[in-house]
Amino acid sequence: MTAGSAATGAQLLEKGLGSLSLMGPDTGLTMVIGITVVSVAPAVLISLTSFTRITIVLTFLRQGLGLPGIPPNQVMAALAFFLTLFSMQPTFDAIWKHAAQPYLAGKMTPMEALETAATPVRDFMLRQTRPQDLVLMSRISGRERPKSPQEISLVTLSASFLLSELKTGFQIGLVILLPFLLVDLAVSLAISVLGLSGLPQTTVAVPIKLALFVSIDGWNLVVGSVLRSIH
Repeated sequence: MTAGSAATGAQLLEKGLGSLSLMGPDTGLTMVIGITVVSVAPAVLISLTSFTRITIVLTFLRQGLGLPGIPPNQVMAALAFFLTLFSMQPTFDAIWKHAAQPYLAGKMTPMEALETAATPVRDFMLRQTRPQDLVLMSRISGRERPKSPQEISLVTLSASFLLSELKTGFQIGLVILLPFLLVDLAVSLAISVLGLSGLPQTTVAVPIKLALFVSIDGWNLVVGSVLRSIH
């Protein structure tokens, strides 16, 4: 490395440090909060929204159709993501109106904005969480039984919410699987009666299930049902 290139590098480093020193504490704190939000966004999307329920239902649907790779995983993830945005829109609107906008306008501190943003998320999770799941997680936590929903810790509520989402997703998935199971049983019986033991069951069952699914507008029914379940 030549002396000229070393001097140039030192000058660039000095300029960079100088620009960082000009940043006020609010700007630095905003950057830290922004980086933190981006890093934890996937976990928040999974644990505090309806993404888990929607993903489970779509997975059961694909399994019932007998097409584990169709639609592709990227398409299923994108569909679950946008359905989550749609179902969570009132909550996100409340966060933007009551927390994000006042914070960006300088009317709230970061902690005040976070506490305000947590309120609509907490309300959403409480509406979707089963009381028995809340009781279970509260007992396991070893804390005093909360006297009101506002006294439930966010960690306990998040665990109870996820437990309820798993149960609801499996219930909807079971309802979706039953008709496909009947088709599989009927095809298996038909193959056995006709003596076509060498014919793979999936070769016959998959086209029949696809034809039935398309004829009844299955995507409309499944998506409508899962969105209506998010009350």
